[in-house]
Amino acid sequence: MDMALSATAQFEIEIQSHPLHGRSCGVGDKDRRPLNPAPILSLQVKEGGKSLPPAELYTDSFVLRVELWNEDGTEAVLSHANIPTEKSILAGNIFSSSMVLRDQNGIPGIYFIFSDLSVRIHGTFRLKFYLYNMMAETGILNRGKMSVITSIMSNPFTIYSSKSFPGTVMPSELVTAFIEQGIRMPNRKKGSWDNDDGSDDEIDG
Repeated sequence: MDMALSATAQFEIEIQSHPLHGRSCGVGDKDRRPLNPAPILSLQVKEGGKSLPPAELYTDSFVLRVELWNEDGTEAVLSHANIPTEKSILAGNIFSSSMVLRDQNGIPGIYFIFSDLSVRIHGTFRLKFYLYNMMAETGILNRGKMSVITSIMSNPFTIYSSKSFPGTVMPSELVTAFIEQGIRMPNRKKGSWDNDDGSDDEIDG
């Protein structure tokens, strides 16, 4: 049963899977490789200090948005001299809707998965995630301007050229559990993604 949240509800997001590295994709989009591993975040909603189970919440109303920030986490990376202004430095879907999934121990939780993010330039960066709740206090879905509830920043990660990219990591137990539930994830397969030469232009940060 979905319950209405009070004004004192607390929202805590936690990064369950930080990106470690990626391969720059340059200006083009036809040969993009997603960040590895894919960023995965979880959400806990608390009332009176007690975590509410996903079954008691209208989870479809939660959305995360992501931005690319510099290594120090002091400013967003919005442009680059060699990238056209109509192109975002952070390529892919920057929004993720919440999903109720079971982890590797079979425990249900609220998760957000960013499986389609790439960076166009070389360098070291962070990701900053912003949580929104589209459900207004009146219980009506809000499709207008929304306020940020909370935010969190990832650990630094490095974007390499195709020739220096060290290769993808094997999927974690959490990712494997999600795949078994039908979630499409970037998944390392022998001979794919690793040390392949890309045809896109590569640009230093």
